[in-house]
Amino acid sequence: MTGMNNPHLCRMLAASCALLLSAAPLAYAHFLARQAAAELNSATPNPLQSGRAAQKIIHAAATFSYIPKDEIPTVQLVTDPSSFSSLILTEPGDRVLVYRQANLAVLFDPRTVNVINVIPATDALKTIP
Repeated sequence: MTGMNNPHLCRMLAASCALLLSAAPLAYAHFLARQAAAELNSATPNPLQSGRAAQKIIHAAATFSYIPKDEIPTVQLVTDPSSFSSLILTEPGDRVLVYRQANLAVLFDPRTVNVINVIPATDALKTIP
């Protein structure tokens, strides 16, 4: 028997395809995790965000009733939590939204879509590098 008429060859080909298809999502997830870590490590510490990334965070945070609706905040990505004072307990990936007119600084976790803390912006601006 030759080619696709060989049952052993067919089983080996099917097993190879199954292995490849099951490993692909894991490899892609690993690639994304390494890419995200590289971006955080190479980025400017706690950079300001703008554009679509900022709009997405502002929109998610706006669902909470105490968030000012008539002001567009500045959005800062937390990459170095140690640069913040103890007033703001942050983790890498958190965002700080500063509403200067309302004198509010909102610490927001986009992973859980939750506001972690709200403090006066004047206090936050002393701690934001």
